[in-house]
Amino acid sequence: MSAQKAECERQLSAKLTIDSVLPILQFADLNSAATLLENCLQFVGVHASAVTDAAAWEQFTAVARPQLVSEVLARMMTTMWNI
Repeated sequence: MSAQKAECERQLSAKLTIDSVLPILQFADLNSAATLLENCLQFVGVHASAVTDAAAWEQFTAVARPQLVSEVLARMMTTMWNI
């Protein structure tokens, strides 16, 4: 991974919020940014209730790749149930 890409992932990871995590997650998925994707999934897992209540959730589930939505839901379940 290039140093520039790694720095971008680090910067975006530091800016994750309830409102920003889903768009950033989609960006990470589309750009094969594995570290950023994992950071987003961890954030979503910890903040599952707030993320699903956010306005972006409905749009995310409508436009994101089905596999990504499944991965997000699986992470939420894993975190909630400590699986």
